Amino acid sequence: MGVRSIASAVALALAAGTARGELSSQGSLALEGRAFLPDGVAATKDQGLALSARLELKSRNRPWRTKLRIFGRVGAIDSTRADLVVEEAWVGLRGGRFRIRAGAQLLSWTATDAFHPADVMNARNFDSDLEDAEKIGEPVFSARVAIGTGGMTVYYMPLRIEHRFPDPVSRLSLFPAPLGRPLWIEADGSVSSDRFTHGWAVRILQTIGSADIAVHALRHHDRSHPTFVIDPSSATLRPLHHGVAQVGGSYAQAIGDWLLKAEYAHSDLDSPVDLGSFQPLEDQAGIDHDQMAFGLEHGWSYSNGHDATVVFEGQAIAGTSARERARLHPFQRDLLIGYYHGFNDLHGRELAAGAIIDVDGRSEALAYLSYAQRLSDTWRAQGALRAIRADSEDGDGLRALDGDHSFEVTFARHF
Repeated sequence: MGVRSIASAVALALAAGTARGELSSQGSLALEGRAFLPDGVAATKDQGLALSARLELKSRNRPWRTKLRIFGRVGAIDSTRADLVVEEAWVGLRGGRFRIRAGAQLLSWTATDAFHPADVMNARNFDSDLEDAEKIGEPVFSARVAIGTGGMTVYYMPLRIEHRFPDPVSRLSLFPAPLGRPLWIEADGSVSSDRFTHGWAVRILQTIGSADIAVHALRHHDRSHPTFVIDPSSATLRPLHHGVAQVGGSYAQAIGDWLLKAEYAHSDLDSPVDLGSFQPLEDQAGIDHDQMAFGLEHGWSYSNGHDATVVFEGQAIAGTSARERARLHPFQRDLLIGYYHGFNDLHGRELAAGAIIDVDGRSEALAYLSYAQRLSDTWRAQGALRAIRADSEDGDGLRALDGDHSFEVTFARHF
């Protein structure tokens, strides 16, 4: 059963809840505009205008729960941004210490703001926010049991959901031509295009004093570090996703006005035994690695009632060479310095600024500035500036996005 079929089943369950008067709904409609500093390349789109909408429906009828959340976008200038994403579409059963859910889910396994080594369960749409790409619902059967001051959740993932990469006309694209369908390395090393699989994960979360600590183990497919092959039958470039065995966890603890955060993941990636007719572009061996992130936040209040938070975060990839680190992630060894300011007024004004700086000798940096406020009880506006500089000699890391400075503005109506 695919994600769309799951959504249809959940919609029927929601309809049954509606008949009993137990349905709640919310959503938004937004006009999104973005413009990049012109690059002089006629094939790319330097401006974009899109209309997006999100609808969320929830039904509750003890002990049953259902939720449907769908996001859609239509591009007026760049038609390749058109998309329809099922973010959540699940049916749940809750009773006593147990909770069961089946369907598409958004899972957040992260403690940090900018870097997310442990937050690997959902595929992403990378034609969106570069620092925190939009998530795609993962078809999951999950069973949770309360244990101690937290719980243990077991997950079964029967489908492979791939990342969505920007079309080559997008300034955020990393590839000169459209990618073909993804390929997957099976446990025996064979290469397959089958969307069905048997993935699993276990996550234990506990609250100890003021600390939230989680650990996980999983066996699934790694979608964030593909290698690429040429398909001679279609002359297309296809991403090859490695099977992965991973252990990791997250930690967050408030100590006075300070918040300590950390994430870690160790990934063992499978390598193919036989690629058949596919032609590799590079070494197809999976790069086993450790990825870790650390964070420190400090918040305070001004005498005028405004709130402020300063954020320091860092991410590092270990167990690889510098060249391999650059292939694995755009932020291999980087530091984030950020500042958030909340005005706490009737308009709900918020200001954020920050920079991500490479400390691995690659001369790369990303800086951002954003501002948001309410225009009325239902309307909200947000604008953001982003600048990217990458002078590294190879094509990895942020090099493909060098000079893609942009401005984004969004007007959204919530209902």
